[in-house]
Amino acid sequence: MNLIIILFATLIFQSPQTPHLSEDYAGVYTYELNTPAGPVSGEMTLVKDNNEYKGTITAYGTAYDMLDMKWDGAQLTFSSNAAGYKSKVKGTFEDNLFKGTIYVEGMEIPIKATRQ
Repeated sequence: MNLIIILFATLIFQSPQTPHLSEDYAGVYTYELNTPAGPVSGEMTLVKDNNEYKGTITAYGTAYDMLDMKWDGAQLTFSSNAAGYKSKVKGTFEDNLFKGTIYVEGMEIPIKATRQ
């Protein structure tokens, strides 16, 4: 009986930081944004290590860490300081696509990234 309670508690309190174990979102995703300053393209790279994800996002040829990564199923939220701008990204993975929004400097910019 104690084993059942422990297993149930483990399932209930599983960290939302990591997506469901059967999903694998690791890879390199290319994106292009239409910003007021013109188009910006780059890569979003996710690496899975011991069932945890780490990532970077490139802007203007420089890679920046994905910070405060949070998962809710296929939905990923993270922040970044790319190119000196504090931003928050929220989106959902579906097949080989990541679709969402970047919130930066009071603007909401759609993002669509495709896994290579």
